[in-house]
This record gives sequence, structure tokens and C-alpha cells, in this order.
Amino acid sequence: MNGRAVAFIYAILGSFAIGAVFVQIAGAHPLTAESYPARLLGAQTTQHVFTIEGGMTAKCPAAEFAGEITAATGKVELSAEYHGSGESKCSAFGLGGTASISMNGCAYLLRPQEELKENEFQGLMDIACPEGQKIVITSGTCEVQIGSQERLGPVKYLNDPSGEAHKDTVTFKPEVKGTLRYNKSKDGSGCPLNGTGEKTDGSYEGNTSLAGSNPATKAPLDLAFAVVTPALEAGAYPTELVGQQVGEHVFTFEAGLPMECPEAIFSGELPGPSTGIPLGAEYKSSTNVCHVTKSSAGTLTMNGCRYRLHVGAETGEGKFSGEADLDCPAGAAIVITIATSSCELQIGDQTAAGVPINQGLGPVTFVNEPKAEPEKDQVKISFEFIEEISYENKKDGFGCPLSGTGPRSGGSYVGTFTLRGYAPATKGEKGEKITGEPHDLYVAP
Repeated sequence: MNGRAVAFIYAILGSFAIGAVFVQIAGAHPLTAESYPARLLGAQTTQHVFTIEGGMTAKCPAAEFAGEITAATGKVELSAEYHGSGESKCSAFGLGGTASISMNGCAYLLRPQEELKENEFQGLMDIACPEGQKIVITSGTCEVQIGSQERLGPVKYLNDPSGEAHKDTVTFKPEVKGTLRYNKSKDGSGCPLNGTGEKTDGSYEGNTSLAGSNPATKAPLDLAFAVVTPALEAGAYPTELVGQQVGEHVFTFEAGLPMECPEAIFSGELPGPSTGIPLGAEYKSSTNVCHVTKSSAGTLTMNGCRYRLHVGAETGEGKFSGEADLDCPAGAAIVITIATSSCELQIGDQTAAGVPINQGLGPVTFVNEPKAEPEKDQVKISFEFIEEISYENKKDGFGCPLSGTGPRSGGSYVGTFTLRGYAPATKGEKGEKITGEPHDLYVAP
């Protein structure tokens, strides 16, 4: 590695399990404290509000949070309790009387993904519930349940520096608008819900401030999200990126329908150290682009869509976690045909209503592969998107194995490739592309 050492700076350590809400801070932006252990106490600074069909809301006057961290960490666990305050009570669905919001062990998983500006970060949010449990909102004869779901957002994280006289705090702000899934489980007499059943138009918003203290002495402690971001780097810039697959790349859709791609080629450019790497892809072979169930021919056309890879936490020496977003030009999507043009599905980066999808796919694993001179260092990258891809069946003609048309979820994509760096290519006398000299390529903390 020419004298370079890849240091293991931040590790994901054991954490203190305390209940209903988990705030997961990506390894790139760990929550840090002035000293450890640090007790975390928080309260809503603007009311936390669930909103469902037609603008009906559920909210409580008080929401309290608590937790503890024992080191700089990428996973902070917080308990939460929604309750009344004094004469004020929880309310839901515009009904009189007392409502309740019960977490039942469900968890919010908040994950910062990128730094927007100094002291401000943005990410997504998951809801994870124990088996058989859901968040339950009740009022009168109405009941709404909110179960496990992923990649809700955006969620903002803020550092709140207070200066020498006070201790620094942090804030997280869910801004989930129109994408929360819920089930109207009860609609009794006098309930304003429009029947029972599942819907996908819910929202969840509210701000929470967290302060730190020493558990033993109760003395206040500074808290902050740190900017410690592993990045893809090269021996020289700009560097042309070329990825060659290792083994087959397999997409899987409904009913386990697989599409295997014998050849996948990735390409991009690295102008400088980067935590977000856009890569184009091409899937092909000598006879057809891909094949389905070992028999039917298929094609997979990117139409300008790219994967944007985000480097996350270091999980071992020279090994890093990460995620990927799908970025498509306006109105474009990845188009997959099976057997004939009358059998087609599409993978886009937003729904027909403009709601972002296929963001934060993962895990993506980055592994440095140092080489002895004169060979150049390279990075092995693996995708493991298991039942995470949203897609749409566009055509289901005669003989097509799809189950009708319309939006679907639960698609998968698994594949590994080796990414190498080169000086920008030039053109020969006949206009042919001449690959530049190799560059070292590696992920550094």
C-alpha cells in the first residue's frame, strides 16, 4: 500500500438497550460526547404529530426520550414515551376524550447519510417492531396500527453549539410526509375513519432535543454529531473508474423470478476524494443482455440511470459498510424485458406521484484489496439488496410470468464487482479509446 495504513477509527460498539426508539447514526457521523458514559435525555421541542387520511392527526402534549452511550457510536438507542401533561391529554382523529399512542416495543431507526452544511445532516428513518407488534393509536372506537417499514424521510440531524457558558446539544427532526404506511384496524360507531384497511399516505413530524450528562455526577456534557467520513480515494485525480463483475449479478422479482446477468460493467469518474460515487452500469453477454430462469432471454437497459454509492462506517480493517441510491434522469427508469416486448417491468427512483423510492438500498460492502507494486490497489464492492427494490410491472402479455401489472415491492439484487482506477482515457489516431495508466484506488477513513 506504499506506506499507507488504513486505521480503524470508529467501531460499532455494544449499546445500551432501553426500549422503544432507536436512533441510528451512520458511522460517517457518529454521536460523540464530552466524556463517557453519557446519559441522554430528550424532549420534543415541537409536537410530534402522526397524520393520516384527510389530515386527521394524533399527538400528545409530551414526548420524552432517554438513553446512554459508552463511546462515540454509530448506533444510539433511545426510549420514547408519548403522554399527557397536566390537564392536557393526547388526542387523535378529532375526537373528544382521551387518546393513546403506544409504542409496544417498536423502534425508530434514524440514519444520517450526508452532511448538508456545517452542523446539519440529513438521512432516512426506519420503523422496526418486534414480531407481532405495532405502534397502536387509539381514540374512542378508532384504532390505527403502524408496523415495520424502511427508508422514510427525510430526517434532519443538527448540532446545537451553545458556547462556553452552556453545554452543546443535538436535535433530530423527522419530516416524513405522505409516505408512512398504516392500517386502519378499527372503525366503530362515531369514528371518522373512512373504513378499515391499509393506506400509504401517512406523515410523521416533530423535533426532539437531546442533552448529555454524567450518569454518576449529573454534570452536563457536550454532545455532537462528528464529521468522520470514510471516502473513496485514488493515487491521482481525476481518475476514471472501471468495475468488472465477480460472478453473476442476479435480480429477483415476484415469486422468486430471477434474472441473471453474465456480464456487468460499471463506469464513472472520481474528481477527488468522495463519499458519494455515481456509477453507470451496463448488463450484457455475447448472446443477450441477461437471461431468465436459465431459458428465456431478457434485456436490462439502464436508460441513463446510475447507482450512487455512499461509503459508511468502517467495520473492520480495510472493510466498510455503505448504501446505494438509484438516480435516474427525469421520466426515465431501468427497463427489463422478459422473452418478448409484451413482458416488461421498470425500476425507477420515484413513484408516479413523485415520491422517492429505491434510496438507501443496502447493504453495500467496500473491501480494500491492496496490491504489491507494480500492481495498483483496487476495491471490491458487493451489492446485497434483499427484498428492498420497488418496481412496476408495466406489461404482462401472453406467456409472461409476471402476475399482472402495477407497482410492486420486495425485489432483490445481489452482485459483486472489482472497481479499479485509471488516468482519463484518450483517443488514438483512428478514434479508438486508449485506457490511461492505472491509479491506486482505495477507501480511507
